Amino acid sequence: MTWNATSNRSRSIAVAVTGKTEGTGVPLTPVMDGGHITDTCRLPLLAEYRALLGVNQRRVSLILVTHVLPTSVEYVRALAEDFDIEVVLAISYSFDNDAGNLLDPLPVVRCVDIADLERKLSDAVSRCSENGRPFIVQEIGGYFAQTLAEWGSIPGLVGVVEDTRQGHWRYLKVNERLRVPVLSIAESPLKALEHHQIGRAIVYSVERQVRSHFFRSLAGEQVGIVGFGDIGSAAAHAMRGRNAIVSVYDVDPHKRASAWMQNFKVSTLEEIASTANIIIGCAGSQSIGADVLDNILDGALLVSGSSRQVEIDLTYLKSTFEEGERRGDLVQYVRDGQRLFLANDGKPINFLDGSAIGSTLDLVYTELYACTRQLADGITDTVGLHALDDKQRDRIVERWLDFYAVPESSVRYAFLNAGRR
Repeated sequence: MTWNATSNRSRSIAVAVTGKTEGTGVPLTPVMDGGHITDTCRLPLLAEYRALLGVNQRRVSLILVTHVLPTSVEYVRALAEDFDIEVVLAISYSFDNDAGNLLDPLPVVRCVDIADLERKLSDAVSRCSENGRPFIVQEIGGYFAQTLAEWGSIPGLVGVVEDTRQGHWRYLKVNERLRVPVLSIAESPLKALEHHQIGRAIVYSVERQVRSHFFRSLAGEQVGIVGFGDIGSAAAHAMRGRNAIVSVYDVDPHKRASAWMQNFKVSTLEEIASTANIIIGCAGSQSIGADVLDNILDGALLVSGSSRQVEIDLTYLKSTFEEGERRGDLVQYVRDGQRLFLANDGKPINFLDGSAIGSTLDLVYTELYACTRQLADGITDTVGLHALDDKQRDRIVERWLDFYAVPESSVRYAFLNAGRR
């Protein structure tokens, strides 16, 4: 790809407020906060679930590691009503200033980088433990896994709740050394619904970058997807829906077979590197390393579709390529006349435009809350990594369907009417 001469323009987001969210009956109602309109998400399923459980009799402190975005504001506020928030540690690449302001006066801390986050997380755990208060860590990414394994038993720690698959893998590696329960939603079928939406969000953000900076559509582009899990599969299908020519690679032969059965071209990493002008890493671990970077097609666009900055070997990239022009969320790198473009500094591209939005957030947040309440209420005390039981998840998703998928259901009708009063 080549920069378009007139593509250096500032990034803007136009938000259209309509009467309903796409594909659901729950209206997208602007929320008035401090006299101005915000785009925080309504979470009716979570609100009802909290009401059904009632007040948390055992007041527990909560250390929260999360994305601070307009889509997370209502969830964090709900947690603050039911738990004593010790600190909200904001992931560095997913922090929105307006969302942070909306959470005032909660103790929200934006972390500079991963090392800073892990240090502040350890400090918060030490404070809670020394104060003798029972506390829970709810996090995204497994940042506490190694510390928890090394520290062993921590006075006051009731348990941990983990959101992401990468975090799940980290806790799984130290599972035999865990001395508290760790509830993960990463392998949940409810969470898988969010993965599908994230895959589509990745493609939306890639398309916006390609249109804005190169004045091209995705139709006919050679796209390589590295990693064919839930997110990679959804991204591949979304790319094909935009008439891109999609090649897939995964280290797992079963996933390569699945891709082939879904009529995708299955390629090697070398083939993707030398033929694709858009390469998207969706493996959840490093997928675009030196072998890809050394053979990459001139002008290729590199994209991360994973959490954190793990998909692309940024150390090798920055040590062997020279950083060139930056335009918006893309940076050009050059080596011996060869160019490549890195999107969002190697951070997940989907966070540029809202990673997961709409009804799936209500579903995922409710499962996260259910896990946290199970720990707080003493329902779950078995040490090690496990998940919410199937019956509990079934009840959550059945209710979610009532709110979002059943046309003119009495539950949804009552909710909407209540919202209009």
